[in-house]
Amino acid sequence: MALSVSLPTRPAAERFVAPELRAFTLWLLDRLEVPYAIIAEGLYQLRLSDEHRSAFENRSTILFTFDAERYDTAAENDLDFAAPGHRFFRWLFEQGLTEGVIEQAAPVDQPENVSEVTARLFPAYKLDSGSVHLAGCSLEDRWVVHPVLKPEQTAQGLAEDELLFTDRCDTLPEDLRCHLRVGNLKVDSPNGQATTAPLSGLAENVPSQIVAGIRHLMIQRQRDNTSNGHASVGAPVATAAESAQNDIENSLSALGQVARFVIIRTRWVSGKLRFSLAGETVDATFSGWAQCLHPPLIECPRTGRKTRHLAATDDDRLAAFESITSCDRTGCRVLESELAQCSLTGQRVLLEFMGRCAVSNAPVLSDALQACPTCQQQVSPAQLTGAYCEGCRNLLSVKKSDARLSLILDEYPRLDSWGRWRLAETETSFIVTAWRGLRRILLVIEKQTMQVRCLAKGGLRRGWTPVDSVEEQAEILGVWD
Repeated sequence: MALSVSLPTRPAAERFVAPELRAFTLWLLDRLEVPYAIIAEGLYQLRLSDEHRSAFENRSTILFTFDAERYDTAAENDLDFAAPGHRFFRWLFEQGLTEGVIEQAAPVDQPENVSEVTARLFPAYKLDSGSVHLAGCSLEDRWVVHPVLKPEQTAQGLAEDELLFTDRCDTLPEDLRCHLRVGNLKVDSPNGQATTAPLSGLAENVPSQIVAGIRHLMIQRQRDNTSNGHASVGAPVATAAESAQNDIENSLSALGQVARFVIIRTRWVSGKLRFSLAGETVDATFSGWAQCLHPPLIECPRTGRKTRHLAATDDDRLAAFESITSCDRTGCRVLESELAQCSLTGQRVLLEFMGRCAVSNAPVLSDALQACPTCQQQVSPAQLTGAYCEGCRNLLSVKKSDARLSLILDEYPRLDSWGRWRLAETETSFIVTAWRGLRRILLVIEKQTMQVRCLAKGGLRRGWTPVDSVEEQAEILGVWD
């Protein structure tokens, strides 16, 4: 009893080779002058010359089809499938390459190996006593298909330089055409030294770009026919088979404009650079077209700054060169963020040498700060005029309803018995004075913590005496932590 095997039925969209590829196959056969005939619907017979029979079991004729379902049900070697990935299409494509109907090319001066890539990348970097090496690199071929038009077609004004189609089935953008230098090509022959791609790989890699090119030419022809008044009006709706046949005929008509196809091999590169300096490493990844690859910027591991120049601090910390500077006081090379600039002298020094003016809060060298004779705060000399700092000179009368004074009285209720309040506000503090009878007091209160930083007393005479006694402080304030 014979065993019957039923094959699944393919969806209509997958059953037949795309009309454009069917037309391309027939166009190639015609250009190569390989005789073929249609012997039944969807079934073609091809007569092979002696030199080509070895590829097909030494047969003089073969049958091929564009119908996947018919191919699936045929006995082994009885029928060939004219689709990418199958021997017939590969063989035909290679014949096109051999006869020059299809040409291979590559941009002139395109990097072809890792050493040529590093030769473009490494010189862009500067390392102070360090090294750079590749931590990984790969180059892959990406194909651009260029249908070269016949001279009479280019004379009609078709945009020849736009007929470049990528693996995404779209046209190559103008800026990328310039960057990849696809207008300046060299022969990329498998017998030469420029190529790394085997012939057989092309038949699988470029059909989608070929389809995109044919469709582009078809659309262009339809536009030309419309502009010339040849558009069909009121045509009946075609069946799926009729529509496919129309697409094949239109594709063949579009291919009639093509002299040959040029397959341009461009290279995409990706990898990682590793920079070693002062016992530390940092990586920078890169990817892009090998022809126009830009050296990637390195992100400083400590500041996030982008750079191509790495250096080390005096304590051997790797960082961007632009983020390292010297302390004007010690000469030590440290991170820029570890220095502060004195508002008085302009010097940039380590934070340990820097203080802040109690009035302006501006950074000032610690040894340049001076005590205000009145409020005793450490201030910049620029804030001093005689016996008063800028804060003490700007004391103004305020009422107890003033919001700032209310804060002070809430914190220190015993001060409520004093009067004739005057107040000045600096960046960091409140400076206040008050009278009770013939006695005066002066307080410097830190705004953020409401802590009293200075307490002094006075009388009718000018000048202030610091209150150092804890008992006297408690008598005035109630408490003073």
